[in-house]
Amino acid sequence: MNKYVVIQREGNHLGLMSYVITNLGAINKFDNKGYIPVIDMMNVKNQYISDKQIGKVNTWEYFFEQPAGISMEDIKEKEYIIFDKVVRNRPNDSIKFFLNKKINYKWRNIAKKYLKLKPEIEELINKHYSNYFKKGDKVLGVLARGTDYVALKPFRHPVQPTVDQMIAKVDEVFNKYKYDKIFLATEDSNIYDVFRKKYGNKLITHVQKRYSINKKMFLSEIEDKDVYKKGLNYLISIVLLSKCNAFVGCVTSGTVAVQLFNPHYEYEYYFNLGRYGMPKFMKYPVKQK
Repeated sequence: MNKYVVIQREGNHLGLMSYVITNLGAINKFDNKGYIPVIDMMNVKNQYISDKQIGKVNTWEYFFEQPAGISMEDIKEKEYIIFDKVVRNRPNDSIKFFLNKKINYKWRNIAKKYLKLKPEIEELINKHYSNYFKKGDKVLGVLARGTDYVALKPFRHPVQPTVDQMIAKVDEVFNKYKYDKIFLATEDSNIYDVFRKKYGNKLITHVQKRYSINKKMFLSEIEDKDVYKKGLNYLISIVLLSKCNAFVGCVTSGTVAVQLFNPHYEYEYYFNLGRYGMPKFMKYPVKQK
């Protein structure tokens, strides 16, 4: 009898690439134990599903194939166990993950086996690649996070570079290695405006919604009528980054995911600025008398 593990993770504020890297960790854990993995983003709350769709739509299958070709509809309740935790052994946003080729290649091979784009999405990405990347151009990929990440400074998450730090490094690499274009992936409208002003027609971006957030709120809290398109455009930008000739970027779940799509960079640079500390209100709790 087949043994199945249903992999779940609830969280309204989790981005698509966060699911990618934690799901891969769980898949690897249970694959080694002889279980068949099934990703369940149908029976738990996530930012890509409405209350009316819970129990009806598996939002993982918007973007990816099931890792073993088995959906929730294909298995019966008594045939599976549920795993809803985050394993420690997974692709992660440590600088070691990016610089240690042995670790990097291990997770790329696992992703190659289990992280399968839906055919229609792969076709769409290839179409965008042909439109954006002209034959003969050397393209520098850049990933920059802003908005809620910078406003909230989430505890123990990597510190993000300022736009001035990003520009300084991109400028250095772009001129030193003589790249023709820059492909920028960012959700932050302010970062986009700075890069557009600086690089003009040398800048390539994928069309997506961008935001300006200066207050402490999650990006997922902004009302969006088409969360599928939001996730899709994010995914397209991540895969296109992996097809660039070189990379400069901050360290986030998105940057980890870029590595999983098996890039072949001639140059890569990751900002290693430490991690955000504990908020003051957590450092000094009020003692109850």
